[in-house]
Amino acid sequence: MPIKLRDDEAKERELMGRFTKSAVIDDLRARASRVEEEQGFDRRTGTAQLLPPGADESTEALIDRAVAYGEWQALERMAEGIEEGQLGKPANNQARGGENASTCFANVTGLRMHEYTIEIPGLVESVAAVALPSLSPRAKEKHEALMAAVRGVPGLAAVAWATSREGGWLTRRGVASADGLVLSTDHAAWLTSEYLADGARALQSYERLRELQLRLTKTELTEIYLVLDRGGAQDSFVQIEIEMQQETLDCELLRRWSAPRTLQDLVDEACGDELPADERLPLGAPRYVVKRVIDVAKFLSLADELEERKRERARTTLFDVRDSYTKEALGVKSLADLDPGHDKFPCKARRLFSDWEASSAGRAGARLCQHWVLKTSDWQDPSPRGLRELSIVPVWTYGKHLAEVSSRKGTGQQLLDKLQVIDRRTGVPFAWFFYLLHGNRVHDGSGHRIINAAEAGEIDLPEPAMKNWSSADRAAHLARVRERETDVLGPSGRETLDARAKAVLQPANGDRLRLVNEALTAPSRAKAIVWLHRAADRLGMAVAPEVACRRGCAACCHQDVLVSDAEAALIGRAIGRKPVAEPAGAVVVARDLQDAPVVPIRHSGEPCTFLQDDQCSIFRNRPLLCRLHANFDRDALLCQIVPGESISAPYVDASIEKAVYHGKVTAGGLVADLRDWFPTMPKQGNGTLAE
Repeated sequence: MPIKLRDDEAKERELMGRFTKSAVIDDLRARASRVEEEQGFDRRTGTAQLLPPGADESTEALIDRAVAYGEWQALERMAEGIEEGQLGKPANNQARGGENASTCFANVTGLRMHEYTIEIPGLVESVAAVALPSLSPRAKEKHEALMAAVRGVPGLAAVAWATSREGGWLTRRGVASADGLVLSTDHAAWLTSEYLADGARALQSYERLRELQLRLTKTELTEIYLVLDRGGAQDSFVQIEIEMQQETLDCELLRRWSAPRTLQDLVDEACGDELPADERLPLGAPRYVVKRVIDVAKFLSLADELEERKRERARTTLFDVRDSYTKEALGVKSLADLDPGHDKFPCKARRLFSDWEASSAGRAGARLCQHWVLKTSDWQDPSPRGLRELSIVPVWTYGKHLAEVSSRKGTGQQLLDKLQVIDRRTGVPFAWFFYLLHGNRVHDGSGHRIINAAEAGEIDLPEPAMKNWSSADRAAHLARVRERETDVLGPSGRETLDARAKAVLQPANGDRLRLVNEALTAPSRAKAIVWLHRAADRLGMAVAPEVACRRGCAACCHQDVLVSDAEAALIGRAIGRKPVAEPAGAVVVARDLQDAPVVPIRHSGEPCTFLQDDQCSIFRNRPLLCRLHANFDRDALLCQIVPGESISAPYVDASIEKAVYHGKVTAGGLVADLRDWFPTMPKQGNGTLAE
C-alpha cells in the first residue's frame, strides 16, 4: 500500500522560493560580494569575465534569459565560478581565436576532509612523485614503486596491499585541440563559459565550436586499496585509497548530427564520434593521486550516530495510510505500526563487522581488512532537510578467480560442499557467507537453500551469523507478507479483487468454456490436454494486464507442479526426452476421481528442472498447472515460499480447467511432480505438443 507523508507547506514554499529569479540574482551578488571581501576579487571585473561587455545590463539580460529557459545549471555554475574565482576570460581562449590558451576553470586538486578522514604529512607528495607506473596495473607487483613510496612515509611502514579495480573513469572530462593541447580540464565548465560568452545562445556556440575540431579527453582510473591494520577490534584499521589516472584523447567534442537548444543540451550531448585508435593518444604519463585516507573505526562510529538520528526521526514520523485500490483512509500510523522491528538490527555498515566477529572466521582470528575493503559513500540530501547518510559496499581482496556457485543444482549437502570450496581457496572458514552478502559469486538463493537444508536436518550449520541473517530476513519478509494479505484479502481488498477479476474474465469466459468443452469430448487424454492448454492460454491472455506474473519472475518455479503421465509424455515428446518410467513420489490415481489427487509435497522451495536464468526453458510446452497459475496482485510477494508458514495469495480462479484435467486426464493414471518426471535438464527440442 502506498505511504504518504503529511505535507509540510512551509518547507515546500521555502524550496520554491529558492528558484525564483530574484533569489538567483541575489545569490549571485551575495556570493560575489563574499569573494570580493575574502579574496580581493573584484565583482565587476569578475562579472565582465563571464559576460559580453555591457556590465550590469548584460548581467540582468543573461539571467533573465537563463531563468526564462530554466537554465538552472548555468546559473549555479555562474555563482560557483564567481565564488571560487576560477572563471577565465573567454576572449582569450584559443577556441575564440586568441593566441594564448587558458583554462576557464582551474584544476584544483586536494583531499576533501571529513570527520573520519586522516591527513598524513608527506603522503600526497610521496605518492605524486612516484615514477611512471606500468600500463598493466592490476597485479600488485606492478605497483612496487608505489608501495615503497607509501611505506617510506613515517608511520606507514606496515601498510599492506589489499586489491585494485580497473574500469572506472572520471565524469569530469577535459577539452583539447586536435593536436593534444589541453584547453580545459572541465568540459562542462568550459562549455558553460563559452555559452555565456556567446550571449547564452547554445546554437551559436555549437556552430562556432564545431568548426574547431576539438576533442574530449577521458581519464581512466585504476582504484588501489591499501590497509594499515592496527590490531584489536575488526574495524581498527586505516584504509588508503589511491587512483592511478591516465588521460587520453577519446572522442570529438560535439555531435555532428544533434544541434543543442539549451546549455543543458550543449553540455549533456558533448560526446561526439569516437576517435580512431591511432588518434586516441595518451596525454602525458599515468599518475598516482591519493583519493582519501579513512579511519574505518571513526567512519563506522559516525555511521552508527547518523543511523540513530535517522531512526529517532522515524519514530516520531506519522504516516497517512490509504488502501492502494480504493484509496480508503486506514488511519494514521507510525513506522513501528507498519514495520515492527525495523530498528532491531544495527546499521548495515556496522553489521558486516559484527557478523564477521560472530562467525567462525572472526573466532578463528581472521582479520576482515585482509580479505575485504570498503567502497564508502557519504551522501547529504541537498534539500533543506540536509539528511546525511554513510554507507559501504564491501570489495573482496582475493586476487584469483572464484567460480560462481549455482544454487539450483544438487542436494543441500552438495551445495554446501561447493560453497566450502570458497573457504578453502581464500583460507578463511565461512568465507562463502560474506560472498553471499556481497558480490556475484554466491547468489542469495544459496543462502535460502542452506537454511532450509539445515532446518530439515540435512546439514549441520553451527553459524550464528547465518542464523541471524535468516532470522532477520525471515522476520522482515513475514511482516510484509502479513500486511499484504490483510490489504489484498481483507473485506475491502476482496471486493476490489472480485471487481477486477470480473472485468477481465467475463469477456473471455465464452472462449474458455468452448475450449474446455472440446477437452471434455476429446477422444483421448492427449487431445484433452491440448484443448486445456488452449483454454489456459486464453485465460492467461485475459488476466495478463491485472496479474503480477511477468517474464523473469520465477517465484512459482520453486513450487510443486503436479503433472500426469499423459502430459509428461507430451512434454517429453516436444523437448526430445522421455520422462522416467517410475518417477519418485508418484501416486496412482483412481478412475472414479472426484477431487484433485493428494500427492506429498516433495520439492517446495527447489527450483524447477527447466528453470534457467529465472526463465522457463520450455515455456511453449510448460504443464497446464503452470499455465493456470497467476496472482491477482501487484508483485510476487505472496507467491514466495516461507518454510513452515502458510501464505494466502489471490490466485486466479481456474477451478473449471483443473476439474476437467483431474477428471479427464489424471484419473486412472500416475501423477508426480515435474521434477520427478524429468530429474535432469534435457536437451531442448524444437517441437510443440502434438494435437
